[in-house]
Amino acid sequence: MVNQHINKITAELGQHREQAQHNIKKAQGRQKRYYDNKIKVVEFKISDLVLFYDSVKEKY
Repeated sequence: MVNQHINKITAELGQHREQAQHNIKKAQGRQKRYYDNKIKVVEFKISDLVLFYDSVKEKY
């Protein structure tokens, strides 16, 4: 009886793993879409004034 239960769980494990991978890919695609919709691309021209931030200098 215990062996049957172990065999059943082992057999279903592959299906559950594939479903989890599918759900992860779907969620990642959805998160990318939300991020891409929110981000704004800014293009600068020569002679535009910009603020340069160097995070390495802040650490030391």
